[in-house]
Amino acid sequence: MTIERFTREEFEEVLDEIFGRNWQLDLGGWGELGYTGVIGNGKFIRIMSSINSKRNVADSTGKNSIRVWLTDEHNKPLMPKINHWTTRLPGWQERLKSQVQLLTNMAKSLKWCDECYSFETVWKVKKNNKNKGKLFARCQCENSFRWFD
Repeated sequence: MTIERFTREEFEEVLDEIFGRNWQLDLGGWGELGYTGVIGNGKFIRIMSSINSKRNVADSTGKNSIRVWLTDEHNKPLMPKINHWTTRLPGWQERLKSQVQLLTNMAKSLKWCDECYSFETVWKVKKNNKNKGKLFARCQCENSFRWFD
C-alpha cells in the first residue's frame, strides 16, 4: 500500500474535526510539525504529525508516522503510548480520530491527588505473570495503586 502524503492544511482539518479549534501548533522537533490538543483539567494530547516543517507536507517515507500521547500541562506523559504510531496508509484520519478518542476517554478517568499534587499516571505490567500487559494507575504517593479498566 502507498503511504499517504498529506498537507499541513489537510492534517489541520482533521484536528478541527477532533478538537474543534481547541488545539495549537507546536514546533515539534526533528523538522516536523507538532500539535497540542486540549482535553481539559490540565490534560493534553500531543501529536507529532510527520509533516515536514519546511515543506508543509508529510514526508514520503514511512518511518515518520503520526505519534500520539497523553500529557499534563508540563508535558509530562501520563501514560505509555497506546500504539507506537498511527500509520499513514489510506484511512489514517479515522485511525487518528480513534486514537485520540481512546486517549480522551482514558484521560477522563485519571484522578488528581491532593496529597502529592499530581495526576495519576498509567503504567503497563511488564513482569512475566498473569497480569502482563495489564494497565494500572498510580500517583506519586507511596501506597497509590489501582487497576486501570
